Amino acid sequence: MGILNVTPDSFSDGGLYLEPEKAVAHAREMIRQGADVIDIGAVSTRPGSAPVDEETELERLRPVLSLIKKEGDIPFTVDTYSPAAASLALECGCLAVNDVSGALSPEIARLAARYGAAWIVMHARGPAGADADYPDGVFADVAGFFERALEAALDCGLKKEQVILDPGFGFSKDVKQNVELFSRLGELKKAAGTRLLAGFSRKRFVGAICGSKDNGALDAATASLCALAAAQGADIVRVHNVALCRAALDASA
Repeated sequence: MGILNVTPDSFSDGGLYLEPEKAVAHAREMIRQGADVIDIGAVSTRPGSAPVDEETELERLRPVLSLIKKEGDIPFTVDTYSPAAASLALECGCLAVNDVSGALSPEIARLAARYGAAWIVMHARGPAGADADYPDGVFADVAGFFERALEAALDCGLKKEQVILDPGFGFSKDVKQNVELFSRLGELKKAAGTRLLAGFSRKRFVGAICGSKDNGALDAATASLCALAAAQGADIVRVHNVALCRAALDASA
């Protein structure tokens, strides 16, 4: 899954693809490099990012989605927790709604079910960079959330194969908790019983592991982690540097 941020303030590539033509060109380049799907987001979730109202999110998405719909051959998902943005994307052929809110929104789930799309549900007990208390441990909290998410999805009319679960690396988790979750991805996959998405590209805990904030070092570390995640059963990895991560996955297959 290639990341396409149409935002001015995303932590890694904010402002690079605000122009619709540049956004679509980057999406095409990621497909050429080996991405199977492009995840389009119009709201930054970086630590400390300013809130964005729904209309601003829609204004950023509309022209990009219009071009992609017109071209018709770029598979895409939408990174949003706004029902209006999700509905707009689904009307344009979106394959899945990537909901990072952790709120288990029945409205989003029902929209996905109505359009025959998937619902990607991420664990979060707060925004990126926030601290959270896990009395029973972070693994138990994520596994329990996965169980509740699947139940909520089925109650809203989705089938199990339409549910993709994400442990939410970097969201309300410190470095140690992120590392624990990563080392136990195989167990999480088994507990989830569904497809699993792992999104850790260029995140702070990856920098803490590799000892660098440089994008080159972060991308190299991310590529290595992608191969390790796939070996543990992750079905989707969400990345910035598609070419490098595709090569790592192919080499480890």
